[in-house]
Amino acid sequence: MGQTIDTSLTGKISTIPESTVKMHIRETIAFETKKAEFVEKLLILTIGQHTFVDRKMVYAWREAGVELIGPVLSIGRISRVAIGLVVGAIIDLDLDSDALILLTDQLDGLGIPAIFAGSQTGKAQTSGFCMSREREAITAIMAALLTQHKVTKH
Repeated sequence: MGQTIDTSLTGKISTIPESTVKMHIRETIAFETKKAEFVEKLLILTIGQHTFVDRKMVYAWREAGVELIGPVLSIGRISRVAIGLVVGAIIDLDLDSDALILLTDQLDGLGIPAIFAGSQTGKAQTSGFCMSREREAITAIMAALLTQHKVTKH
């Protein structure tokens, strides 16, 4: 038994099998659910070398309700739409000082709060934030980003 549905721009009516209609409904629900999950996540831009964030780290942050974008070495490589959705940025301390200053100024101009974090593979770190998959590190970084009103100045 099928359903009668308008399937064209011409207004012609055709019969589509019920199983196809049910499959389409399931796919639509799955898509909308996935889209809602993505929108509910906090988007954080990561700036650094490709080793700054690994796949396991992305999964750990995602489980904590945060979607990581990047890492990138230039803010210009991110779409304006994504920049508009980002709630903060994490900058790799292993970048050279000129790059850190430039990135800080760019983020400040965009009104995006930022923090600096050492990478797990970079220079030895004795204090500050560390980009990690550990829940405590994620919580500390997010608390710092979400309570900031301005980008950390150099």
